[in-house]
Amino acid sequence: MVAPKGHGSSTKAESRLAIIIVGVLVFGIAACYFLVSYFRGGRIEFKPLEQQELGFTARSDYFDVVNKLGKPAADHWKADVTERQIRALEYPAQGLTIILMGIEKNKELYVGAMNKDWRPVHTIKHAGGGDTRALLDHLARF
Repeated sequence: MVAPKGHGSSTKAESRLAIIIVGVLVFGIAACYFLVSYFRGGRIEFKPLEQQELGFTARSDYFDVVNKLGKPAADHWKADVTERQIRALEYPAQGLTIILMGIEKNKELYVGAMNKDWRPVHTIKHAGGGDTRALLDHLARF
């Protein structure tokens, strides 16, 4: 039996197309690897998220913090653009800064804790179902 005319050329075309597709995929993967390496300084690092259980809740206030951790080494205040009062209580021996927040001064409540590198190490759940991580992630050191 004789193969129909043109059958051999379509197989060659399909083989070339397969080689081109594989080549483009390999090139794309290699390009992604080199781009990530370039922008990340040559290697990707994963850092574990440090979490500590401090026992504070959304109802904890200044006195709850002081009763548990003692008097802070420093006590800083800041009012943001919404007139929300933010209070940072520093505990260098524990490597923590406790963050309190509220509308009225001296009536702030606990929202979380930062480590010495100003990264959140404890957050709390809020009424909306989420937690305070996003708030703490965007809070500038003061």
